Amino acid sequence: LNVPGDGITVQQVRQLASNVLFALSVNNFGTLFSKVVSRLECLIVSGDETCEAGDLDLIQHMNVDMLKLTRLLNEEVQKWRLLKKFHHTELVKSVEKAIWNWLDTYPEEFTDLQKRPNAELS
Repeated sequence: LNVPGDGITVQQVRQLASNVLFALSVNNFGTLFSKVVSRLECLIVSGDETCEAGDLDLIQHMNVDMLKLTRLLNEEVQKWRLLKKFHHTELVKSVEKAIWNWLDTYPEEFTDLQKRPNAELS
């Protein structure tokens, strides 16, 4: 999804790819989650040299309910201090978009969360 260019065709391809990843993550969340976790681990072990952060971009395109979002956040919190600061920015951007997607897709979960806070998210 990190294809250079701003043309209309490139934007359409990006949106279609995002839609495909969103749909795939409904039934294959574990696979995409594993890909993200392995990329985080690779970035921790290798630093900037041999590992690209591109798979972190998957986070923003995944369909996550509150349980999946909590799982993602917990994994990222565990690995946060071990990542280089350069990767913090990329990770935060993707997580922010994932949270907005969650709010758009599951607004009732957000409403319930406001009424009954989740200790795991505190």
